[in-house]
Amino acid sequence: MKLGNIEDIYELSPLQQGMLFHSLYAPDSGVYVEQLSCELSGDLDVERFEAAWQRVIDRHTALRSSFSWAELEKPLQIVHRQVPVRLQQLDWCGLPSDEREARLERFVEEASTQDFDLASAPLMRFSLIRLGQRTHHFVWCFHHLLMDGWCLPIILRELFALYDSLVKGFEARLEPSRPYGDYIGWLQEQDLEQARAYWLRSLQGFSAPTSIAETHSSNGAAQDAYQRHHAVVSQPMTAGLQKLAREQQLTMQVVVQGALAILLSRYSGEREVLFGTTVSGRPPELRGVERIVGLFINTLPVCIEVDPQRTLISWLQELHSRQLEMRQFEYTPLVELRGLTKIPQEMPLFDTIFVFENYPVGTALEGPAVDVRIAKVRSQGRTNFPLSIAAVSGEQLAFRLTYQTRLFRSDRIARIGEHLLMLLRGFLQNPQRRIGRLPMLTPVERRQLLTDWNASAAELPAAGLCELLQRRAESEGQRPALIFGQRVLSYAQLQARVNR
Repeated sequence: MKLGNIEDIYELSPLQQGMLFHSLYAPDSGVYVEQLSCELSGDLDVERFEAAWQRVIDRHTALRSSFSWAELEKPLQIVHRQVPVRLQQLDWCGLPSDEREARLERFVEEASTQDFDLASAPLMRFSLIRLGQRTHHFVWCFHHLLMDGWCLPIILRELFALYDSLVKGFEARLEPSRPYGDYIGWLQEQDLEQARAYWLRSLQGFSAPTSIAETHSSNGAAQDAYQRHHAVVSQPMTAGLQKLAREQQLTMQVVVQGALAILLSRYSGEREVLFGTTVSGRPPELRGVERIVGLFINTLPVCIEVDPQRTLISWLQELHSRQLEMRQFEYTPLVELRGLTKIPQEMPLFDTIFVFENYPVGTALEGPAVDVRIAKVRSQGRTNFPLSIAAVSGEQLAFRLTYQTRLFRSDRIARIGEHLLMLLRGFLQNPQRRIGRLPMLTPVERRQLLTDWNASAAELPAAGLCELLQRRAESEGQRPALIFGQRVLSYAQLQARVNR
């Protein structure tokens, strides 16, 4: 590391500290490696595309950061003045189409699990694969330590604006961006004592996380394999949920979070549930915060009582009010909350984490780039939690469930997705219904319970009841036939009474 190339040095945010720990604890696992890939078709100028990326990195301190932790009391992030972009270029034009598709799928999957050297900037990789004369596939990987999902549309809009200006030969006018270090400074000014008092009230009574896994998690679970499952809400149903949220002055995030809380309560059998949620963490009082590139999100516990006697709407409105109160303390480090619960140190604070994604990546890709069309956009990444449920907002609400295969079977995850959709459908059918009356089972499951598994009809013998009793009295006369409290009648005694 050249000292002359250092622009700034500052501490990590609370979530950065946690991510750094898990990344170092589970090397070669791909944990917290994020990826965005897409197809670019048209006359792409590769040289100017690379130059546009270089200008994006030059604009944002977070993208020029590396991390140092060895022999330090606290880990630090180091902002470098200059970080060169390296665009890997591959040419697969000569391959048969089937082989190209298979190789591309392998490349994207392997790239998403390849770790970074966290001490070397940039913590990003760029690959451009030529698939045809006017078709490329672009794969961008970065470590989550650098930024959160909110930053993706910021960066992509700037990228294509800069690319457009380079191709057309004019200077792009972009608003200046504040350095990420300003947010770290803001964090260090916050009152942690007031935050601890709030969380102490919120976390009272919890001695274990709410788990719906088929086996219990462990601290070494970060080494496990992960799989994904997708569940999509229909467009009419999504529109209905959005209308319900507007009419009741709720957010879609609260509506979906409510459905998840009910699901966790029914799966676990617990009235009070505890799970994690990811909050945006961008303080409105920090001027220009919406344009800063960096990691602002925080992961915090959500404690919800699911009272089956409460009406759905009044309960959701209460959740909304509590969420607004929690926003005042979004900056609280998760490590500070561990000691406020009775959960043993060897257990995780929560097994399930909920993320509501409402940043418009798709619209950012509809940029002004010259003769370049973007398609097949795909993003992926994973955390170290056993189950992560991401709700992706848009014209069609979608769920992305990422789970540890050691703890969940694929069919169980599929049912969780189906039950979430059924609960949301129940929200629309009758928003004033009591929570305990909301349907969760699918039509197939209801038919199994009420019809298939209840098909106990059997042929009755031709003999009458009196004749059957006489046969039993003759063959097993001393065996008990009727028991009522302390009184017992054998078949012979019962037959004698009947004969009277």
